[in-house]
Amino acid sequence: MESNWSDDAEQQAIGPPRRRGRLIGLFVILAAIVGVAYVLKAVSVPPNPTVAVAVGKRFEKLHFEPLTDDATSLQLADLQGQVVLINFWGPWCGPCVQEFPELVELQKSLKTNADFRFVSVSCPQAPNDPQHDTRTAAFLKMRGYDLPIYRDPQFVSAQALGELNSDPNFGFPTTVLLDRDGVIRSLWIGYRNGVVKEMREQASELLKAK
Repeated sequence: MESNWSDDAEQQAIGPPRRRGRLIGLFVILAAIVGVAYVLKAVSVPPNPTVAVAVGKRFEKLHFEPLTDDATSLQLADLQGQVVLINFWGPWCGPCVQEFPELVELQKSLKTNADFRFVSVSCPQAPNDPQHDTRTAAFLKMRGYDLPIYRDPQFVSAQALGELNSDPNFGFPTTVLLDRDGVIRSLWIGYRNGVVKEMREQASELLKAK
């Protein structure tokens, strides 16, 4: 009798098996919907620099650590006097991978100008992903890219940029153009054909202004 009472009490506490199954199924579906929504937000935001409220603000909380051996720690003071194009991306992000070759060509065409700096920041899809550096290195090796790559520890700089833009969400890829004083002049979120051409044109205009 004691055993039966315990079973009945447990049944009442956690519900019938069929009901529990329906609830678990509902939770799984909701989790999947939330996950898909996050990914879409992360990789499919159309770029539009004209609506960026961060334009005109100084990117004070800029701090990157080296991901590849040819990179060194960077802070805003290290970039003073340079026109800087910073690209937040990840090898897991389809639009980022699509955009990356164009950014590499932009970097090659402007790197002869000592006043220009391209900063490539590889970000994991999930914080503290232990395999992210390895995946980034594998992506660069497979594509034959040879350029310094940085990381954004704990997403501090990305979050600061989102705050400057009054947007709690951060889409990938995100590219920001800074003038010689570290002031944001353009911000692109997402990728589309022709967007890297816009970046090149605007960076070139800033380089002309001494």
